[in-house]
Amino acid sequence: MGRQERTCAGCGEKETQNIAIIAHNYNWTTTKAATCCSEGEKEGTCSMCGNKVTEKTAKAGHGWKDPEWTWSADNKTAKAKFVCKYDSSHTQTLTANTVYDSEPATCRTKGEAGYVAQVTIDGKKYSTYKVTQTIEKLSHKFGSWKTTAFDIKNGTSTQTRCCTACNTPESKTVKGAVTRIAGSNRFETAVEISKASFTKADTVVLAYGFSYADALAGVPLAAAFSAPILLTKKTSLPQATLDEIKRLKAKNVIILGGEGAVGANVEQTLKNNGLSVERIAGKTRFETAVKIAQRVEQKTGSKPSGVFFVNAFGYADALSASSAAAASGSVIIYLRSDGTLDSATEEYLKGISGADVNAYVIGGEGVVSDEIAKLAGTALGADSIRRIAGENRYKTCAQVNKQFADVLSGKAVCVAKGLDFPDALAGGVFAAMTRSPILLADGSVDDTYGELLGGRDLWKIYVFGGKSAVPDELLKSLYKYLD
Repeated sequence: MGRQERTCAGCGEKETQNIAIIAHNYNWTTTKAATCCSEGEKEGTCSMCGNKVTEKTAKAGHGWKDPEWTWSADNKTAKAKFVCKYDSSHTQTLTANTVYDSEPATCRTKGEAGYVAQVTIDGKKYSTYKVTQTIEKLSHKFGSWKTTAFDIKNGTSTQTRCCTACNTPESKTVKGAVTRIAGSNRFETAVEISKASFTKADTVVLAYGFSYADALAGVPLAAAFSAPILLTKKTSLPQATLDEIKRLKAKNVIILGGEGAVGANVEQTLKNNGLSVERIAGKTRFETAVKIAQRVEQKTGSKPSGVFFVNAFGYADALSASSAAAASGSVIIYLRSDGTLDSATEEYLKGISGADVNAYVIGGEGVVSDEIAKLAGTALGADSIRRIAGENRYKTCAQVNKQFADVLSGKAVCVAKGLDFPDALAGGVFAAMTRSPILLADGSVDDTYGELLGGRDLWKIYVFGGKSAVPDELLKSLYKYLD
């Protein structure tokens, strides 16, 4: 024991008391190492009093290394030989029955087939896998190509497709994805559009290049004849137009409008070149549109599937409707913005009433009032007329293309200037033939087109007219909706 003492501070008396014995603090040293089969021994020396003691230590037990496997010839059994890491003379061999297993190949990794063996020793499991067959990777199952970007400068697009099994992407660059169809003027642009559309045509539709009144109703007519629309001056036929007629090996020319639009000199030039000439003209633009519609009916041998009513004194809505009308087998009929129904128009509508004809008014009430639309519907015998309109010509264009997405479902989109008519007029037939929506654009692309094009899988953009009509920067604002 220990002892402690204390002294009174007042009288000096002393007291003592014992301190309890404390435990030894042994420092241990191994004097005999334990093995997997025998105990070991250790000696402890107390750091305070020097007392020594000895103690036994437990057997270490076998510490098995990873086994060595051997397989039978038929792979139905496998033996695992274990060697003790403390004493290599100690070994143990276990036999395992095997199980056949396989990992199928994918389009990313090879497959394998073989046998699995497993044994358990001292509560721990060990397994091995013997590969007897390697299965080659499968081929990718790619979906369809989708356009993911357009490069206006280089006229290319990036198309991507993904494997439906592993989603691995594959991309390629396609040339000609953005095609500008343009000439040095409106006459030559119409020629270039014709070249892009036809290698040969028996018939050509010819319209005055500086007025839209007779020409716009002619897009369904040209589509019915599988003919391009070419443009002319009033008193002379441009050489580029004549050359294109010859390239097409055309035999017939249909002139839209009277001599006040396309003069007698132009007609005579055509005849002098061995062409048969037919002129479709009325006393007014209303009557001309009716005669064009009747000629379509004569050519197709059936009533039109629909009638597109547009304002007779503005071209924007008719441009928006031209490709949809042609592609759907419909005709374009002119109405006044308000007032009475033209007599020729009324007579024509009554003549096709009773047929299953759909009726559409293109544009808002400011361009075609509900009153005159109702008069047209009554003459047609239509239960109702659907109005397709937006806040401006661009939003109206988007609504028309959205309404007729089922017939304008091709892999292309056509773009033309919306503040002039000739390029979109000539391009209307091209758009109808390729089942493409035709978009009017000026300065920037209306956001309404975003909804129209956002989910559309396009392969190509066709641009009608030069960069002064449709700048590259405008196209970039368009194809952002397609990325």
